Order: sequence, then C-alpha cells, then structure tokens
Amino acid sequence: MKPRLISLAAFALALSGSPLWASDVEVRTFSINIDNQKVGELRITAMKAEDGGCTVSAERVVQIKQGDGWWRAVFSGVESWKNGRLHNLDACSVVDGNRRAVNASIRNEKVRILTNGQRSDAPLDVWTSNWWTPPEMPSPARAIMVLEPDTGRVISAQIERVGMDRLTILDKAQEFTHFRIHCENSRLDLWYGDDDHLVRSAGVENHKPVVLELMKVQR
Repeated sequence: MKPRLISLAAFALALSGSPLWASDVEVRTFSINIDNQKVGELRITAMKAEDGGCTVSAERVVQIKQGDGWWRAVFSGVESWKNGRLHNLDACSVVDGNRRAVNASIRNEKVRILTNGQRSDAPLDVWTSNWWTPPEMPSPARAIMVLEPDTGRVISAQIERVGMDRLTILDKAQEFTHFRIHCENSRLDLWYGDDDHLVRSAGVENHKPVVLELMKVQR
C-alpha cells in the first residue's frame, strides 16, 4: 500500500497575513514519521514580503522501503499570502515516478487552480492543507474549504480549537494551542506556538499513524 501523504506529510506552508516573525526569514525542519519510523524530512522557509504579505516555500522528501525497492515522494512548492488569503501557489510533486504540477492564482473573484493543465475553481477564502498557521477563528469551530497542493483537489473540512496542551518541543516543555481538523472521515491534530506557527501534527492516513515533529528552527 502506498501512503497518500497529502495532509500530514505535506509541507506545512500556509500562512495568514497576521502572524509576525522575530526576523524576516524563518526556516523550520520537521521529521516525517510513519508507524513510528522516520521516513523523510520537511523543510519550510517563510519570508515576510514588503507589501505586508508573506511567501512560504517547502521541500519534502519521503522514502519508504517496499520489497526489493523504494517508494519515493518528492515535493517542492511556493505559496504567496496577503491579508489572510492565498494569492499564488506553484507546486510540483513526483510520487512513485508520477509527476504533478499544481498552480493557483486569483481570477475573477475566485482562486483558479490548474492541475497538470486541468482547471478547477475554489472560493477566495480557500485554505491549504499545509497548516503552517491556522486560519482565523471567529468561533471555536468553523467550516473551511481546503486546497491540497499535492493533488490540486479542493475538499470541505471542519476545524476546531480544542484547547491548550503541554508538550515538549525542541527539549522545552511549554503550552501549545491544539487544533483538530475533520475531513473525509479522517482527523488531523495540530499544535501551534504563541507565534501561531506549526510545531507538531499527528493523524492517520491509509490506516497508518503519520506524525510531523519539529527538529530545528533557524532565524
């Protein structure tokens, strides 16, 4: 069975226009773990733009031993955000030899998505399944539409703010905000620091536990 590795092991890229960095550039490196084994890494670079928005790029490589060979998934993508909205996305993935390009931009009051040249549309407030930062939460729970940068699909989801959990991240124990995402009969738990930046995610895909663990932060 080939893990889909979309929402969890996908790059945690998405940023709203509200969070601020201690510096203009931040790099976070996560380990990708399936069945309690490290299978790859995710590196995210976030940079503030002069117009008040932000640009986030991600690189991810996953390798899983299968019989006499390896199943391999490689991803590279860039997203541009302003005022809490996705303005542009350019992503390319190669999964087990199959290549997919996903591009998105605002057109005629919608987000136009091209997946290997095939067009689809999403609402202007669409989020992405990278979960680098949570969307605005005017209430403890809300419905959102989510773009999967690996596939180009747009799915409906429900996000809720669960509360505060005490976790040890980078050898330091502290309180983190816990969110939960429900979509397509699956559940994803996410934890964020005071800066609203992702520090951990955990869920199940294809009946296997998949976890992102923060390994390093550079500013």
